[in-house]
Amino acid sequence: MAETYHIYDWRTLPLPTAATLAQGLPPTSRTAKKLAGAKCTDVREILLAVIADRLGVLIWMLSDDGRSGINRPPSLLEKLTGSEEPQVGYETAEEYEAAWAAITGGEDHA
Repeated sequence: MAETYHIYDWRTLPLPTAATLAQGLPPTSRTAKKLAGAKCTDVREILLAVIADRLGVLIWMLSDDGRSGINRPPSLLEKLTGSEEPQVGYETAEEYEAAWAAITGGEDHA
């Protein structure tokens, strides 16, 4: 609250006022990050981390380690948010096609 509202001791405010001001804090504020349980809540930083993670995985997949399925690069997104991006994999093309049909309602993905 100090950075946004220049209030250095929120305990001096009435509780409804403090709650209203806390609700109006930007998602990049320390309070919002603490409430979200994340180190990062900025959408741009999260998107950049996702892009970096996916690029890293693509490059890793072309390496000998990637072809062997070992030494996968660590996720920046996981380090920033404290949660891992869900990774979905399919053993066969048929499993992928069935999952795609469930997501798109049977529309062709070509």
